[in-house]
Amino acid sequence: MIVVDVYSLRVTAPQNPWSQQQSQPAGNQEFPPQQQFGRPKAPGTVTFATLIGIVVPILSSMLTGISFVVLALQVIRYLDSWQGPLIFNVFNTLGNFALTALWVIFAFRMRAGRNWARTTLAILAGIWLLYGLFGISQMLIIVDFQLGALIGQPGALIASVELLMVLVAIPVFLVLVFLKPSNQYFKAASSYRPEQPGGSGARP
Repeated sequence: MIVVDVYSLRVTAPQNPWSQQQSQPAGNQEFPPQQQFGRPKAPGTVTFATLIGIVVPILSSMLTGISFVVLALQVIRYLDSWQGPLIFNVFNTLGNFALTALWVIFAFRMRAGRNWARTTLAILAGIWLLYGLFGISQMLIIVDFQLGALIGQPGALIASVELLMVLVAIPVFLVLVFLKPSNQYFKAASSYRPEQPGGSGARP
């Protein structure tokens, strides 16, 4: 007689690979960085470019204001018909202050990941750079490339300092905002959708 020990039999059901994947906790799932950590954080390139976009225009406005006062005193002192040049410089100074305000506002929006603000500032920076190159070249031509004569004029010296600051800072700004970390940040910020209490995300 053959005795079969039924208790020694083991029936192994085939494992379902999908059950293992479904049983994994949700915390182990991988998400894109902008979804896993919330709003993407601005890299150092964008932060430094933002500082340039705030500090340089403010310094430029301060130098423009000082240059306006110096020039106004010279115009009133040496010119009989000083009203025309003085009015022109008043509007020029006010326009500079308005552009400074726009630079600061757009710089903060760029820091927040708004690509349109980066594009706008890049266009303004390119125009400003061309203006700086034209201004410094014309100033050197007027003094016949004699730096001593340029230093002897307070208004021209202040304007030269401002233009040199622009020629140094603006190219750095343009490079920073279009480096790879900056491009990745603006791309991630444009695709970021904050979660709403109802569950579905919507861009503000």
